[in-house]
Amino acid sequence: MVIMRSVDPHEEELNKWKELNKKIMECRKCIGLNVPKETMAATGHGSIHAELFVLGQSLHSYVEHYGDRQVPFVGEPSRLDSGNLLYGCLLLSGYGFIYNNIFVSNVVHCHPPKNRVSTKKEILNCIPYLTEEISLVNPEIILTTGEDARDVFNLTKEKTIVKREYIRVVKKSNKIFIVLVHPAYILRHGTEKTKYRYIKNFIDTFKEIDGIKADK
Repeated sequence: MVIMRSVDPHEEELNKWKELNKKIMECRKCIGLNVPKETMAATGHGSIHAELFVLGQSLHSYVEHYGDRQVPFVGEPSRLDSGNLLYGCLLLSGYGFIYNNIFVSNVVHCHPPKNRVSTKKEILNCIPYLTEEISLVNPEIILTTGEDARDVFNLTKEKTIVKREYIRVVKKSNKIFIVLVHPAYILRHGTEKTKYRYIKNFIDTFKEIDGIKADK
C-alpha cells in the first residue's frame, strides 16, 4: 500500500522559487554575462506575495559589499544612487520597510559589461525568468523604470489614465502599470528642483493609484 503525502502549498511555492532562482544563477545563455564578481546574475528580491513589482533594466555593477548575493537596485551603501532615490520615493509613498510588500527584479538579471545597454538577445534570453517571477508573485501593480522595462510590456501605445512629469499610469491585462523615468537619469541630468518634482510627482501618483484600486 502506497501512502501519498499531501503537498504543502507553501512548500510547493518555495520549491518553485528555489528552482527558478537556481536557473537564473546558473544561466549561461549570454556570452560574457554571469561572470562571478564581474557580470554575475542576481535573482529577484523581496516579498513573494508583493502587491508591487518593481522592474529595472539590468543589474547594477558588482558591489563588493554584497558578495555573492547581489540585490537589484542596491548599490554602494555610502552614496546616493538610483536605488536609494527609488526606495526613498517608495518609503514616502507608504511602502514601509523596503521589502515587506514589494518585489524587485530586472529585465536582464545580469550586469552588462562596462554598464552598456542590454542587447535584444540578452533581453529575450531573460524574459522567461521575468515572466515566471511575475507569475509567481502575481502583483497588482508593476512599476517599470527605464525603456527596457517599459518596452517588455509594450506600454507605449496603451491609454494613459494618470500622467505627470516623469511618470504615467496605464491599465493592461488586469494590472496597473506605472511607467517611470529611470531614477538614474534624474541623478545624472537633473537639478535639485528636478529631484524634488520627481519625488513629489511619484508620491502624488501613488496617492491617486489608491483611488484607482478602490474602484476596481
